[in-house]
Amino acid sequence: YSHLPSYLSQEMRQFVLVLSNNQVDFRDAEFAAVMKMLNIPGSIGPLDGSDILRLGQFPSEDELCLFLSRAVLVRYAFELWGSGPTWAACLADTTEQIKAPQYRPFLDSPETFKFKFESFGKKCPQKRRVAIFKDLDELPFKGRVELDNPQHLYYIFEDYGVPETRGPPAAFDEEGHELPQAFYLGRHVGVGQRDLLMTYALPKRALISNTSMDPELAFLMANLAQIRPGMLAYDPFVGSGSILISAAHFGAWVLGADIDLNVLWGTGKTTRANAMKKQRGPDENMRASFTQYGLQGRLVDLVACHATSPCWRARPLFDAIVTDPPYGIRETASVHADDTDTDAGKLGRLYQRLLNFAARHLVLGGRLVSWIPILRAEYAVENLPRHPSFVMVANCEQPLSTKLSRRLLVLEKIAEPLADEAEAQFRDVRPALFPLAAPLEADDTPAPALAAAAAAA
Repeated sequence: YSHLPSYLSQEMRQFVLVLSNNQVDFRDAEFAAVMKMLNIPGSIGPLDGSDILRLGQFPSEDELCLFLSRAVLVRYAFELWGSGPTWAACLADTTEQIKAPQYRPFLDSPETFKFKFESFGKKCPQKRRVAIFKDLDELPFKGRVELDNPQHLYYIFEDYGVPETRGPPAAFDEEGHELPQAFYLGRHVGVGQRDLLMTYALPKRALISNTSMDPELAFLMANLAQIRPGMLAYDPFVGSGSILISAAHFGAWVLGADIDLNVLWGTGKTTRANAMKKQRGPDENMRASFTQYGLQGRLVDLVACHATSPCWRARPLFDAIVTDPPYGIRETASVHADDTDTDAGKLGRLYQRLLNFAARHLVLGGRLVSWIPILRAEYAVENLPRHPSFVMVANCEQPLSTKLSRRLLVLEKIAEPLADEAEAQFRDVRPALFPLAAPLEADDTPAPALAAAAAAA
């Protein structure tokens, strides 16, 4: 494959990874975390500048399938048989490549097969699609086509790119339709973990709250924390338990803490829209959520305490701390900060305490995975929370608006702390988001203007 990146070794087998178009900034971080966590040999790199495809290099399908068993941002993968800037070039490349002996078992097999077509960036005209399928008669398959339940699935993928990066169309067909930038053909090997998003969808869950973590992000956090069976994962701001549910799914023992007793024990007003009852029912609690997914045996306990309370023994206890602290927009931050802090300093103080707590209680090599709100116009890496016991291994952005985003910071512990040395002095995002809001009172009860603006956000 002369058009493939030169760093790829021909001793490795090459596969095309078809990605989800969500959470683009998280892709490289997730792939690196999964590859390192599972000790998978190989690499994942760009493919012809595509926005939706990656080229994976693995020794065999076994390593690829192991990677896919954890990858949330991969839809499916196929073994690359041929590619080219045009369909004719792709078909010619495929015809040449399949002369190699490793392809004969699939070509000579009497088993059934099917070709599936997919486009990215634009819809392929029906006339061209029909012509492409007719050209497939040139490939020497001896099996029988079966559309409903084939034993082998093959993909034809055409990539137009996205308007922001592809530039003006480079070529058109005889009817004036834009032509793709590249074509790829290959044999389907496996799928990623996108089905988890439906299995763990929030509307189906026993307990949800105003700040329940989206399943996609929760499973990404678990992967970035390198959650593995037998680990002990802790969420000091557990809320409705969404993050711990994803960790438990991947085999970890999980422990949560929160200062809100109503959320911990499933009491108080329900947060479900259009609920028949205003109060939570007997099955609307966090333990019911774990039981719903058969994960009740993974839940060690739920503790009602201050997020960074000294109730824990002062030694490394946790393999991972995975959390979403309250930053004072939908949930108040001050209850987790010192009462003597000014309102502007509460957010920074909260992250100082979190980093110092993680430095004391994470094992060496353990990871702290935590969100932080950022004003996009003022973002600078040097202003992010830091601690000498940690090294930052990932920093991924999720845009929330033109002004505001939040970043998922992944910090890995490399040394035991000598003292509480965290640095986390940065601007509170709330005054910039709600400039008309009155200052918060000493007890951090939101003023009416702030509460209304936060509810609208």
